Amino acid sequence: MDKLVIEGIPPYDGTYEFTLDGFTNRELHRIKKLTGLRAGEFEDAFSALDNDMVVALAVVILERSGQTVKDDILWDAEAGDIRLEFGEVEDSGPPAPAESPASSGDSSPPASESQGNGPSPTGSPLLDTGVTYAHPT
Repeated sequence: MDKLVIEGIPPYDGTYEFTLDGFTNRELHRIKKLTGLRAGEFEDAFSALDNDMVVALAVVILERSGQTVKDDILWDAEAGDIRLEFGEVEDSGPPAPAESPASSGDSSPPASESQGNGPSPTGSPLLDTGVTYAHPT
């Protein structure tokens, strides 16, 4: 599960679980007002570790949790007091076949089996590709 972690910013201190499966028109408008970014620019903002995007998402996540958010409190906080922690993306593909104990000795995987090491670390959490962004403290 993805988490927003806020430390040292009362009254918002805490951990908030969230999902970014989709935004409402109002949320997209709110993010644009806070950051100047349009929805198609979110991935680049994450790649650049854009702090404005982190603050804007914190506002949206807090509002989704029922909080009344005063943006200035978040903007005046120390950088790093707001963190987005993205969980691992689960592979929804078929399970890998179990190796037979009576194998012919060929230990290389079949040609159809993926040789990759999991999801790319350069994707976007907004596109559900498994990026982890935790602002260094």
